[in-house]
Amino acid sequence: MVKPEHFIVTRPAHQAEPLVSLLESNGLTVSAIALLTIHPAEPDLPEEQFNQALQDSNSLWLFISPNAVSFARQRMSSAQWQQLLQHKLIAVGQSTAAALQQAGASDVTVPQQANSEGLLQLSLLQQVTGQTIILVNGQGGRPLLQQTLQARQAKLASYTVYRREPIDCTTLLKQLTEHQLWMKTNKTLSPNVAWIVSSEVALEALSNCFNHPVSVIVTSDRLAKVALKYQHNIIGQSASAHNDDILRCLAHLNQDTVND
Repeated sequence: MVKPEHFIVTRPAHQAEPLVSLLESNGLTVSAIALLTIHPAEPDLPEEQFNQALQDSNSLWLFISPNAVSFARQRMSSAQWQQLLQHKLIAVGQSTAAALQQAGASDVTVPQQANSEGLLQLSLLQQVTGQTIILVNGQGGRPLLQQTLQARQAKLASYTVYRREPIDCTTLLKQLTEHQLWMKTNKTLSPNVAWIVSSEVALEALSNCFNHPVSVIVTSDRLAKVALKYQHNIIGQSASAHNDDILRCLAHLNQDTVND
């Protein structure tokens, strides 16, 4: 396997810096090129149903990402947010839990496994017949969580507060050129470049903009399957999308390439 020499962090710009700093502090060459942007979305949850859920002291609020936290907080009034914080809150992973805690939450339930499968193993989500559960999320995403909770007869509703948009190819090539990673003469990506991808939309953007496979590090089994569908070259898979897990993956990757 060819050793990657330059890693590209593909997270939205407002989320990339901590990972870039961590990788650079560990001696890696890194660029930040966002393959998607995050925008607010208009929730289709009727206001009356939303208010009823806020007033229901037994309702569960399940946040699917840090973006779900920030965009929900932007949409709600201060009084509504304070009322929400009185409910049982569930976060998909530690980063989402940290965002909730920074926004005032004192008690957040987090699964051991930061994905839908992990959430569905939580004891809070086993006996949910008739329970009001509000899924705070973005547009798209996997249907597993919704389908399973509905099968468990929960009163499930989505409060969709953001949407993802892939980067357009002209902008991507411009940014690659600025980072000296795009060779204009033969219109190819510089060799030994690897993309760190934690979003299906990011993989979609790579497939839209390149007519050949690129090397990727993915952060879940689900993304590995999507990358294979797009015929990308998976050179590494981290245990999760958490920064420390990604760093460990890259450290092992470099060790493996040295030993090959």
